[in-house]
Amino acid sequence: VVLIILQQMVEQLGWRSTIYIVGVVLAAVIFPLAWFVVRDTPQEMGMLPDGDPAPAPIDAVRPAATGQTATAASATAHDTGDVELTVGQALRTRNFWLLVLIFSCILFGHSGIQVHQIAFFHNDVGLSEIEATTLLGGVFLVSVIGRIGAGMITDRVDPRYVLAGMVALNVTAWVYINFAPISNTLTALPFVVLYGIPFGATVSIRPVLMARLFGPKAMGSLVGLFQAFVLGSTLVGPVFMGYVYDTMQTYRPSLMVFIVSSALALPFAFMMRTRRHPAAAA
Repeated sequence: VVLIILQQMVEQLGWRSTIYIVGVVLAAVIFPLAWFVVRDTPQEMGMLPDGDPAPAPIDAVRPAATGQTATAASATAHDTGDVELTVGQALRTRNFWLLVLIFSCILFGHSGIQVHQIAFFHNDVGLSEIEATTLLGGVFLVSVIGRIGAGMITDRVDPRYVLAGMVALNVTAWVYINFAPISNTLTALPFVVLYGIPFGATVSIRPVLMARLFGPKAMGSLVGLFQAFVLGSTLVGPVFMGYVYDTMQTYRPSLMVFIVSSALALPFAFMMRTRRHPAAAA
């Protein structure tokens, strides 16, 4: 919805005035929310992470029960197969670098189409700018399904299958947008669904995979390193797609490259070594 409003503002006021207005609105909304609403930890609100109950006072635990409690906690941790890798240990695993390869292949195309989707549907397909903007808004709307669904499925299913399904949808989306006879917003809707779901899934599945494979001990550092390593593909994607259009006056050759790059991620997903989640084993 916001994208459509912004497109209309650009047409009526120009892009410079629109950017000024957006900056003022963002400042007026984000700063108060960040200062008055956001909290650093659940403990600041009298809560614990993941809804865990508060520990009982030490002097309230009878000596005879202390050993039982410790044993039960140890058994629970052992049964869940939790891992606690340091940054150095995680970087020496195959899983980390396979994740980098998989998401580099996927985000190469994602970053490109995010920047050029409106231009593609307007210039290559012939839709109006409002129609093209509506389709981009539709992608973000459909991505909610991928964000929530991928996280829920990964709680119970081997993440390799989730990754493989995400990659398959990506490849199908690129094939559809490049070869299907798209002439209006209705015929473009399959792309919105096929691309929007894995686009959203890439957001929610990344922290799940990082926590599942490496544990929470160094998750902040590992997520930062992971983002740094895949940054190259996200920078190249939009530039590559723009260069192809400037050179050939069409985006379609770049979409062919996205088909190949996304398909390359599929075998990498099955090369990962994952542990079964307790919920999946139950």
